[in-house]
Amino acid sequence: MTSKTKLIKFIQAKDRIIFLATGLHPIYKSDIQYIKSLPISDTDAIWKEIRKGIYSKKSPAKGYGNKTCPWCISTEINLLDGCDDCPYGITHGKCYESKVTQKNYASHYDKVRWYMRDNSINPLTLLSNKVFRALYRLIEEK
Repeated sequence: MTSKTKLIKFIQAKDRIIFLATGLHPIYKSDIQYIKSLPISDTDAIWKEIRKGIYSKKSPAKGYGNKTCPWCISTEINLLDGCDDCPYGITHGKCYESKVTQKNYASHYDKVRWYMRDNSINPLTLLSNKVFRALYRLIEEK
């Protein structure tokens, strides 16, 4: 299985977990197309960084953050200007906009975060490091 396929399976699994808990889809078809459009060298590097984030002893990946986000990692790898050049941010709105209120979502990401907060869903539990490790292992085993 190529790293592109692995990344797509990974983000689809994250999307499914979030959807089952919130009824909201953070991933769109255009996001899958973006991953498909990346050079294999980028997807190889992104998959490797996701693994490093998940298996980090110092600060393992958990929650809805940048250590398992292909867009954050891609932006860093390609030396883009952070969120301003992030393809996910361009499509969905920047993940962390200032002055966001519950009634005025700056991004789709914020909408998911507010929903979780208002419904007592802990993203650190929903997307725990244990969940990420299990997803990673399942994808690698196929």
